[in-house]
Amino acid sequence: MELANLSVNLRSPLAAIDRHPVTVAPSTSVAEAIALMRRARNTCPLPDSNETVKTSISCVLVVDENQLVGLLSQGDMLNLATESGWQEMKVVDAMTRNLIVLKESEFTDIFTAFKLFCQHSIDCLPIVDEQGQLIGLVTEEKIRPEIYSVVKMLQQEVVQLQQQQCELLENKSEIEKQVSDRQNAENALRQSELEQRVQQRTQYYEQAVLTGKLTAEKLQNSEAELLALFNAMTDIVLVFDASGRYLKVAPTPPQLLYKRAAKALGKTLAEMLPFAEANFCLSHIHQTLASGQTHRVEYSMEIGGKLFWFDGSISPLGVAQVMWVARDITARKHAEAALQKSEEKFRNLFDDAPIAIGLASVRDYCMIKVNEAHRQMLGYSDADWEAMSFADVTHPEDLQADLEQVKQLVDGNIPRFPMEKRLLKKNGELMCANLTVTLIRDGEGIPLYTMAAIEDISYRKQAEMELQHLKERLQFLLASNPAVIFTAAPAGNFCTTYISENVKAMVGYEPEEVLADPNFWSRRIHPEYRSQFIVIFSDLSEEKNCICEYRFLHRDGVYRWLRTEVKLLVDSRGIPIKIIGYAAEITNSKYAEIALQQEFGQERLVEAIARRVRQSLQLEEILNTTVAELQQVLLADRVLVYQLLPETGGQVIAEAVAEGCSQLMDRFFGKEVFPAENYQLYLQGRICAISELDDPSITPCVAEFMKQIEVRAKLVVPIIQHSQLWGLLIAHQCDRPREWQEWEMNLFQQLVNQLAIAIQQSLLYQQLQGELSDRKQAEANLKISLKEKEILLKEIHHRVKNNLCVVASLLELQSNTVADPQLAKMFEESQNRLYSMALIHEKLYRSTNLAEINFGEYLEDLVTNLFHSYNISDNHILLQVIAEPISLNLETATPCGLIANELVSNTLKHAFPDGANGTVSVECYQTGDGEIHLFVKDNGIGFPQNLDFRKTNSMGFQVVCTLTEQLEGSIELSRQTGTAFHLKFNELKYSHRF
Repeated sequence: MELANLSVNLRSPLAAIDRHPVTVAPSTSVAEAIALMRRARNTCPLPDSNETVKTSISCVLVVDENQLVGLLSQGDMLNLATESGWQEMKVVDAMTRNLIVLKESEFTDIFTAFKLFCQHSIDCLPIVDEQGQLIGLVTEEKIRPEIYSVVKMLQQEVVQLQQQQCELLENKSEIEKQVSDRQNAENALRQSELEQRVQQRTQYYEQAVLTGKLTAEKLQNSEAELLALFNAMTDIVLVFDASGRYLKVAPTPPQLLYKRAAKALGKTLAEMLPFAEANFCLSHIHQTLASGQTHRVEYSMEIGGKLFWFDGSISPLGVAQVMWVARDITARKHAEAALQKSEEKFRNLFDDAPIAIGLASVRDYCMIKVNEAHRQMLGYSDADWEAMSFADVTHPEDLQADLEQVKQLVDGNIPRFPMEKRLLKKNGELMCANLTVTLIRDGEGIPLYTMAAIEDISYRKQAEMELQHLKERLQFLLASNPAVIFTAAPAGNFCTTYISENVKAMVGYEPEEVLADPNFWSRRIHPEYRSQFIVIFSDLSEEKNCICEYRFLHRDGVYRWLRTEVKLLVDSRGIPIKIIGYAAEITNSKYAEIALQQEFGQERLVEAIARRVRQSLQLEEILNTTVAELQQVLLADRVLVYQLLPETGGQVIAEAVAEGCSQLMDRFFGKEVFPAENYQLYLQGRICAISELDDPSITPCVAEFMKQIEVRAKLVVPIIQHSQLWGLLIAHQCDRPREWQEWEMNLFQQLVNQLAIAIQQSLLYQQLQGELSDRKQAEANLKISLKEKEILLKEIHHRVKNNLCVVASLLELQSNTVADPQLAKMFEESQNRLYSMALIHEKLYRSTNLAEINFGEYLEDLVTNLFHSYNISDNHILLQVIAEPISLNLETATPCGLIANELVSNTLKHAFPDGANGTVSVECYQTGDGEIHLFVKDNGIGFPQNLDFRKTNSMGFQVVCTLTEQLEGSIELSRQTGTAFHLKFNELKYSHRF
C-alpha cells in the first residue's frame, strides 16, 4: 500500500473542519470574547476508543462582514492578562492580524494542515473559500487522532512490507533454479511448443522479479516518509517497550526532556525520571498494552526548575510496544488560569456595571441572569425573574418587533441590534428604554443567550415629545402665517435650503419643487428685477436687513408682486451660516400704490391744465397742451378735440398723434358721422367707451366710420358749454383693441371740466376783444386819473408795509411775554416772514415802477435784516451777497423773498452751532433765456444725511416747497461742502391789473 493512498482509507479531510467556530466582531470587548471561550466546550473522541475528553476553545475568529480579519488565541489573551485595563479593550486591539489560512480547495488531506501546524507553530488554521470568506476552522487537536491513525497504519504497512520482502527473497532462489532448468530444457527440447511455454514462463518470473524490486523500493520510500513525518513532529514522540525502555525518541526541544534523546535511548523510565513520574508513566504503558486501546492523559512535570504541563496520548504498537505522544500545553494552562481569573473579573464587572444588563435564553426567552442595575431599574428580583421572561415586561405593541429582531439575531442575519421599546416596571410604571442586544453562542456556534444592555430614555423621549409638539406648533404658525419663511445658502447661487409649507398658497409651487432646483427662485423673478435681487443677496451683512420688492412668476403664468426681507446669520467667528428671511405677496397693495400714483399723476395733470387755464386765454394753446399730455399719459395712438359746428358737422381743432398714425387735424366731418340721437345722449353726459371694433353693441355707422379712420378702440367724453354740446374729447387706439380703465374715463371727465372753463374764458376773451374799442375810448379818461391812482397805490403799499410792520411789532411784543423758547422762536420766524413781505411793499412804494421791484437790492436788504434779527456779528459769521439788479413783479418777488428768508434763517439757526465761525453766501442772477437762479450756501456742519427736506415736518421747508411749486420752479440740495440750496424759476406772467 502506498503512503499517498492512505487518505483513501481515512475519512474526508473536510470532516475535520469546524463549520461553526466561535466568531466575534472587531468591536467586541475582550472580556466578552473571554467569556465566550470559557462557555464554549465540545467533546473530542479518543482514537480507537469510546471515551471522550472535554476540550476548551483555543481561539476565536474575528469576522467583519463575513470577511476574516484576525484571530484571538489563548496566547494573545495570556499576554493581555499582564496588562492593566485589558477589560476595556476591544478585540481589534488585541487580535493577531497576519493569519495563516488554507483554502478549502487546497485541503485535500490532513497532512497539508499538519505541515502548516508544524511549520508555523500554530494550533488553529482557518479555512476560507476562493473569495477569502470564512468556511470554518481546523485545530491541531481535531486532526491529531487522524495523525495517530496514519502512524498506526504506517506501522502495519511496514510489517507487511517486511514480510513481503522475506517472501520475495525466498522465491528468488527458486526462480533462479527454474531459470537454470529452463536453459537445460532448451538444449534438450527443440520443439516449438516447449519453447513457447518456456518463454511464457520466463516472462512470468521476470515480472515477478520486477514486482519484488518495486515492492522493495516502495518499502524504502514508506520508511523514509514515515521517518520524515516522525522527525517533523514538534510534539514529544516516544516509543517504549513493555518494561518502559526508550526505543525511539523523536527530535524534541531539549528543555521538554529530563535528558537529551541520545542519552535516553536504551534506558528505562526508572533510570531517566524520578520515582513518582516513572511509576505514573509505566502504569499508563501497562494499561494501554492491556486494553489495546489509546489512552489520553493530562499531567505535569517539573523540568529544570519549571513546571510543564503536557497532554499525552499513549497508543499500542503491536503487543509489546507503545507510542507516547505528548504536547506541551503549559501556555494553554496558563491561559486557562488567566481566563478563569478574567471570567471572575467579568462576573464582577457584570454585577457591578452601572448600566442594566440581562441574559435571556433564546429557547424560551426566560431571564437567566440580571445585574444589580437591572434590578434597581425595573424593580424585579431574581426570584421574580424565575417565573418571567422578557416578553412579560415588554409592552404588547413592541413585543412582535422585538421577537422578529431576536429571530434575525439567532439566524445569524445580524450581529446585534439596537431598539427602543417600552418596559413595564414592577410598580406598574411604563418606562421607555433603549436596548442593545447581542448573541452568545457555544463552541459549536449554537445560540445560547441574548445579552441586552438597557438604558432608561424616558426623560429623553419626553423631551423629544415636547420638541415634537413645539415643532408642530411652529409648523402650524408657519402654515397659518401669510408670509413664507425661508433660509438660503450665504454664497454661490443662494439656493434655498428650507421653505415653509405655505409657499404653495403664495406662488403655487410645492416646497419640494423649490428645494430641488438651486436656481428655482431667481429663475422665476421678472428679468427687470433679477439683477437687483442678486445684488441685495450679495451685499448682505450682519448689521442690516435688506428689503426688496419684485415681480415673481406664479405657477398660473401670471407675475405677482412679492416683498422679501432677508438677514444674514453668522457664527461666533463672523463666518456666514445662512440667510434667513420671509416673502409676502403685496400684489393688491402694489396695484393700489400704482393706482395711487396714477391718480396722483392725473391730479397733477388736471392741476397743470387748470393752472394754464387760469394763466392763459389762448384756447388753442390750452387744447394742444391738453391732448399732448393726455396722449403721453394714456399711451394712446391719438388724442383729439372735435368741435361741433352749427348745422354743418364738425372739425378736429387739436390733436396729438403717435408715430405711424394718420393725422385728422383740421379735417372736416359732415353731419352723417354724428347722428342727432347721439347728440342728445352726449348732452346728457354720456361717456362712450368702445373696446373692440367687432363689438355687437355699436351701430353699423359707427363701426364703418371707425374703419375709415383705422381705429380699433376709442373713448369719447362730451364737452358741454352753456347747456350746449360744444364738442368731444376723444382718444383712439389704432393698432389693437383696448379695454378702457375707469381711471382713464375719470381723467377725461376731469379734463373736460377744465376745458369747459377754458372754453368759457376764451369766449369771454372774445367778447372782451369786441369791447376793446370801447375800452380804448375809456382809456383816455383813465389816463387822466392814472396819476391819482398811482399816488393812491403807493399809499396803499405804504399802508400795507406799515400794517405788516405793526403786526410784526405785535408779534415781537407777544414773544416777550412767552416763556417757552420754542414758541418765542416761532414768533421770531413769523416776524421775519412779515418783514420780508413788508420790505417788498417798501420797495414798491419807493419805486417809480409800481409793478416791479429791484430784486437784487431787495435781497441785500432782506439778508442784512435777518443778520440783525439774529444778532449775528461780522466777526462771527461773514455775509456775502452777490445779486444782479433783476426786476421782478409782485407775484414773483413775494414768494421768492419768502423762500430766501426761510433758507437764510435756517442757515443762521443750524449751520454754525455753539458759536462756530463761517460764511453765508447768497447769489442771484438771471440767464439769457430769462431763468432766474438763487443760491443760498454756507460752509457749516452740513445738512443731515438721513433727512429729506421735502418730507420734513418743518414749517419752513414746507413753505419753501409750496412756494417753489407756486413759482413753477425747482429747488435742489447739495451736501458736498456745508449746505447749498439752488432755486431755479422764471418770472410769473400775470395780466396787468391796471
